Amino acid sequence: MPAQIVDAFGVVDAAGRTGMALVSWDDSLLCEISAPSITSLARRTDEQGMRSARILLRAIAGDEDRPEAAIPSELVVRETSIRAR
Repeated sequence: MPAQIVDAFGVVDAAGRTGMALVSWDDSLLCEISAPSITSLARRTDEQGMRSARILLRAIAGDEDRPEAAIPSELVVRETSIRAR
C-alpha cells in the first residue's frame, strides 16, 4: 500500500480519536469504504473535463455565444464530520 494512503488512514484514525472533523478534497472509493468513512468533496472531474472540452471545441469553431453552466461540487457527508451519538 502506498505510503500516502497509510498516512491518510493514520490521519483519519487520529482525527476520530480527538473528535476533529475531517474532509477530503476529492471523493473516492477509499473515502467511502474506510472506517470511519470520510466526508469529501465530489468535484465530478470527469464531467468537468467533458464540459471544458465542449467549451474549447466551440471556441475553436467560433461558436462562443452559448454559455454552459458550471457543474457544482457536492459535499458528501460521511462519518468523519458527524459527531458520534
